[in-house]
Formats: sequence, C-alpha cells, structure tokens
Amino acid sequence: DMRSQAALKMLQTYAAIHDGKLAEAEGRCNEGIQIALAQWCSLPPVSLSSHTHLLQMFQQFQELQESAQMLLELNTAQRNNQVPDLNSILVTWRERLPNVWEELPAWNDLVSWRNHMFSHINNVLGRLAGSENPALATKGYRELLWTVVRFAHVARRQNLPQACVSIIAKVQTVTAGVAGEQLHDAFSKLREQARSCLQMPQYLKQGLQALLQADVQFMATPQRAELFATKGELLLALADASGGLSAGDEEAVSQAFATAVSL
Repeated sequence: DMRSQAALKMLQTYAAIHDGKLAEAEGRCNEGIQIALAQWCSLPPVSLSSHTHLLQMFQQFQELQESAQMLLELNTAQRNNQVPDLNSILVTWRERLPNVWEELPAWNDLVSWRNHMFSHINNVLGRLAGSENPALATKGYRELLWTVVRFAHVARRQNLPQACVSIIAKVQTVTAGVAGEQLHDAFSKLREQARSCLQMPQYLKQGLQALLQADVQFMATPQRAELFATKGELLLALADASGGLSAGDEEAVSQAFATAVSL
C-alpha cells in the first residue's frame, strides 16, 4: 500500500544520506513525499490517527532534506576550510518538535536521526575549529544535549520516569569529558534526571547522588536555587521512605530549602 511505499522511500533516503549519495537522497525523498501526499488526499476530512502518522512522516522527510542540505554545507566548508553556517536549520529544528502528547516512538525516531546528524556536525566542526574555538567544537554536542533533554522532559510529562532516566543516562555517555560550562543545557538535564527520580522510590538515592556530584558553580543563581529545592524534596522523600524524619534528616532538609530560598 501507499503507506509502506512511503516508508520504503524514507528508508532509502536514510541509506543514501548515510552513504553520502545526496543527489540520490533528494530524489528518493521527493518520491516519498509525493506518495505520502497521495495518501493524505485519500483520507477523509475528519481527523484520524492516520493523519497524525502522515504528519510525522512529512516532518521526517523535511528533516531528511535539511540533513542533506547541511551535509552539503559541511562538505563545502571542509574543502574551503571555512566554518559553515548551519544556524538557520538548527534553530528550525529546535522550534519544530512533535507535540508533547505524541507517543515516544515518534519522538525517538526523530531524535535518533537528529543525534546522528549532530554527531557528524560535531566531528566536522571539531576539526575546523581546532583549539582556538572550543564553543564551536562542541556545537553539535550542545544541540544533541538540548534535543535529548527535551525528549526526556516529554517522557517525564507522560509519566514515564524510567524512560526519562534511561534517556538521560544515554546522553551522559555522549557528553562525557565535555566541560559543563560548554554545555548550557546541563542544568536542564540534571533537573529532568532528579525530578524523574522523585517519581520512583527506588531511584531516590540515585537522584540525590546526581545532585551532590554536579558542578553547579557555572549555573545561574535561579538554577542553583531550584536544584537545592529539589535536593530538599529528595531528602524528604528518602526520609519518608525509611519511616520518617530523624533529627539529622530534618536538619538536612531544612538546610537544603533554606539555601534555595537564600540564593
């Protein structure tokens, strides 16, 4: 049927981009879009789940076209030893995300491909930037972190804290060794991790440990205040889980909340 034909064209586009065959990728992508449009026209005017699936497919085709465009920019930049201008597409990607209520597999398909592109961008910019421009060298990592943290936030909003913790754990392995001050969304990552742990009693200690080990010096004052308040919530939840507040627990909780208020 048309749905499977469009899905096949999408897979062929992925493969062509991965192999660097950008002209072939454009052709396969355009064919897939035409098939998806024909399927859209065959649907009834009443909104159905089929419409949602097709809208997700259109977004994936659009981002495949933009991925090919970025690869062309990166190839040209490497030949000329110049920094490519990818800001327009990267800003668009931040603004064009699935709805918060859409199922996680749809988010995962989109985020997985973006992360593949971000890793490639980071490899190229790392070579072009050298040691003179560390911010440029980590641009791909920063985009990856922002996107994955947003994905984790959606998982937590959908009451899937385990998925949120797993998503955060994966991004930690990717950004390991990158200085915290170069990753501006490190606070958001830490907040999602800690608040997800609050929803799962068996992860309370893990959430508290993550806060205690975090380097918060480069974070803004409101961000540090929120993390101290979250620390207080975790300490309180741990005390409740162990049978109630002891004198030591009460002091630690009070100190955490007091620090949050005083910042």
